[in-house]
Amino acid sequence: MRIRSTKITEHNHRKVLDLLEKCFPNASREYFEKHHRCDPSYKFEQGHVFSDGDRIVSHVQVFHREMSWFKSSIPYGGIADVATDPEYRNLGLSRKLLDKSLLYMTKASLPLSVLFTRNLSHYEHHGWVSVPTYIIELEVPSIQPSHPEGFEVTAVKPHHIPVLYKLYKHQTARLVGPEIRSEGYMHGQSEWLEAKGAVRWDVINSGGRPVGYVRTRMEGNILHLLDMCSNTIDTDQFALATILQHAASHDCTSVHIAAIPDSHFANTVTSTTDYKIVINPDRMIRINNLGHLFERILPETPHQSKNPSLINPFTLQVADESVHIDPSGHRPKISTQSNSSPIATMSAGTFLNILFGQQNSGPLPSDLEGDPAAINALLRLFPKSGNIMWRADRF
Repeated sequence: MRIRSTKITEHNHRKVLDLLEKCFPNASREYFEKHHRCDPSYKFEQGHVFSDGDRIVSHVQVFHREMSWFKSSIPYGGIADVATDPEYRNLGLSRKLLDKSLLYMTKASLPLSVLFTRNLSHYEHHGWVSVPTYIIELEVPSIQPSHPEGFEVTAVKPHHIPVLYKLYKHQTARLVGPEIRSEGYMHGQSEWLEAKGAVRWDVINSGGRPVGYVRTRMEGNILHLLDMCSNTIDTDQFALATILQHAASHDCTSVHIAAIPDSHFANTVTSTTDYKIVINPDRMIRINNLGHLFERILPETPHQSKNPSLINPFTLQVADESVHIDPSGHRPKISTQSNSSPIATMSAGTFLNILFGQQNSGPLPSDLEGDPAAINALLRLFPKSGNIMWRADRF
């Protein structure tokens, strides 16, 4: 056994696909190949692998992504395709590659990292923490809700995507958390998602033009909402009726929707049929650099306060990183230098839940400590609700 670090090239990429096909039996080789070929942000040099002879035996890929933050955005590293050949497990290879990925993201100035997993403990060791999403689980009713008049559904075609991209861009503007997509990314999604399962992408039309869309995938007897775009209550109602009709026609027993509980679509859903809300912990986020993160978001956050000049300077300590924040004035300031301003201290998990709008999910966490003025200043900077990331954008 001669294990060594190797670069991914066009020549050995098929060996990477061999490994992924072996380690993920529920996803086809075609899915991984289309994802790598059709995702504009996939680059060989962003992958990290170990080889033994001509075999790729362990692999981690970093995708450069951006999420919306009001008028701004936060670049982040999406961790994907983490795989180790069963014959080479328990040797620490995956952990070493994750360490390499962290060094790469630091050099690439990616202040956050996001991944999705059921194996939380493996990534907690490297600083990722769970930032849960809400899942609305619906029973498929025996009597279907009526479709509002004035809409029709057509299957998506390639010529629809430029229009759907503009709808998505407009709908997610100034929100917290949605993936920033390009038109090329959405074209690519139509290729690799189809290779992963029974995906259906419906365009909602009104007056002969697209006004929204719904994308779903069946997994067993559950219909998952992967992605949707709707900006009126009538379109919401039509989209929900379309989803439930699709589920019923394929004998699905339930529909799972990732949505903010107080969003207008969630309100449409919960007022229509029986449901329950569950917490899904499988999304994990890591703060790679707290200072770089605030450099991206601080110019925007004061706009969430009617009187930003009333938010006094304070120091925020998250885990072992500290930043001094002065949100007042037209040019917010940030510094890593220590000072005598009020201090708010918390864990990375608490900060990330506040950052992505989870404040209303319950009482303030017990590990949020410090000067009350600093805590109040922090809470006033961030949104009351946010945290949207569609399943279609998962890795």
